[in-house]
Amino acid sequence: MGSELGSNQGYRTRQRYAVRVDRYQDGDIIRCEAQRPGIASSKRVSLNLTLDVRYEPVFTSCNTSYIFVENVTAELSCTAWAKPEPTISWSRGVQPGQVSVTNHRYRSVVKFKKISRTDSGIYTVRASNSLGTGKEKTVNVTVYFGPDSVQLRPDSGQSGNTVTVTENNNVTFTCTSGESNPAVVLSWYNNSSPVSAGEISEVSSQRGSNHGYLTTQRYAVRVDRYQDGDVIRCEAQRPGIASSKRVSANLTLDVTCKALP
Repeated sequence: MGSELGSNQGYRTRQRYAVRVDRYQDGDIIRCEAQRPGIASSKRVSLNLTLDVRYEPVFTSCNTSYIFVENVTAELSCTAWAKPEPTISWSRGVQPGQVSVTNHRYRSVVKFKKISRTDSGIYTVRASNSLGTGKEKTVNVTVYFGPDSVQLRPDSGQSGNTVTVTENNNVTFTCTSGESNPAVVLSWYNNSSPVSAGEISEVSSQRGSNHGYLTTQRYAVRVDRYQDGDVIRCEAQRPGIASSKRVSANLTLDVTCKALP
């Protein structure tokens, strides 16, 4: 702060004001106002300057995890603020005709016409401007799907819908679901009666090619003549989803036996 004598026996007064600016001060107005002291009718003059703050992109809204059911319309969106305005781009094999990307100033939207199991995975969204590049977020997309099928086979290797077995022998059935996400729950029925969990063995799930799971169970039964014509059914359904597709496979027992004395 200082005053110096001017050419007309007056004074010039000077002050300095230092401020550290951030992006939130963009558009703020700094005003300096001058008035002679102690004189009510003194003229008041002022001068304004507006801050134009330039800054690198920063993501302000960007979900990092999405869950969709297959074949629905789905959107991913991210918003990044920057000055100058950012360029926002997405990467992960976007397929023309199936996915559209719309950018409107600070917001970018990826829209799937019908999201598919193959769209599951990690997406990277990047925002850049002339002040900075490489600002990015990762977005995890999970798609619930399947099962589309289930296979039921006897350990004897027989094909067809009928399993021939001699009475008083054991037959083991293997049920494998088609790929699904999340892993299915397999349910077994002997005719219309549910098979208890204690009778099921070798439960396993392995990863499929589309971020889903293939679930396998085995069920062993000792047959007698009275089970001839019984139907063994394995049913697969995704857990906890009311609209989940339910698929099943059946095999009919053909029990051969000796004639009663």
